[in-house]
Amino acid sequence: MFITDFSVRKPVTALMLVLIIVVLGVVSFSKLPIDLLPDIEFPLVSIITEYEGIGPEEMEFSVTRLVESSANRVDGVKNIYSTSQRGVSVVRVEFDWGTDMNLACQEIREKLDELGTGYFGLPEDSKRPIIAKYNMADMPLMFMSLSGKGIDVHQLKETAEDYMQNQLEAVEGVAWVAIFAGAPREVLVSLDRDLLSAYGISITQVIQKLSSENIDATSGNLKEGYKDYLIRVKGRFKRVQDIKDMVLTVRDGVPIHLGDVGRVYDTYGEQLVYSRTNLEPSIGIMVMKQAGTNTVRVCNRARKKLREIEEYLPEGMTVRIGFDQAEYIEKS
Repeated sequence: MFITDFSVRKPVTALMLVLIIVVLGVVSFSKLPIDLLPDIEFPLVSIITEYEGIGPEEMEFSVTRLVESSANRVDGVKNIYSTSQRGVSVVRVEFDWGTDMNLACQEIREKLDELGTGYFGLPEDSKRPIIAKYNMADMPLMFMSLSGKGIDVHQLKETAEDYMQNQLEAVEGVAWVAIFAGAPREVLVSLDRDLLSAYGISITQVIQKLSSENIDATSGNLKEGYKDYLIRVKGRFKRVQDIKDMVLTVRDGVPIHLGDVGRVYDTYGEQLVYSRTNLEPSIGIMVMKQAGTNTVRVCNRARKKLREIEEYLPEGMTVRIGFDQAEYIEKS
């Protein structure tokens, strides 16, 4: 009865209070982020380590067990699961619910850094372990494809990587863009065994020469007045011809180039992932959003950017959106 009596005695004040509540509600609703799923963080962490050219058994002994041992030293660990495949080790660490996952990931990183590389640590040729958390909101924002009738899949991938990826990652709210399908570019060196024997050159020497020549290195600094310039020597190969002209050794004052004992091809590696759109070869593009951003707004910005990108694509190329999370959210 108090609210009724107060409203009758002071109608203007009651009206103002109601309007304040309505205005605050409208403003709050307009700023409310819209998403498909709540922001739930599971107490799971994946540690992914790549080590090319190694089988599952060697991967388990040289990488997986060391990573498991390091992760087990972190407080709050409940279970550890691991999978060792050819060239890849995946260790999943489960924590108790309520664990601060940011702190847990930091502790895992510190333990792995203490492990290091070398005789008692991870193999020196293995890549740095990647630590990934599980979050319900970390779902792909959009799936799209780039295709073109009669256009080579390698040309499609170059366009997607060199142009589309950078443009989409510049959109506000987009975290990163993944390109899949297509074959990676490779420079293949085919050596002639008979010519190598004739010149007294081993394959190991060729590999070491390629590794030592294809690097950029610093060579000191140069001081001029109050300025200090860093001097860098650029030695990375920029053309296939540079690889052919690389000197392997000198025999009787005559330099022996790599092109003298073999051939160098600018080609593509093995294609492991295939993508097709309307029965045509295509390149898959996956867009991920930043945590805490409005999914619908980010998708709208990405679609707007796509319309701008399509105007500058080579003739015959078409972008098709296969999945747009914003459409499902708006319908829901």
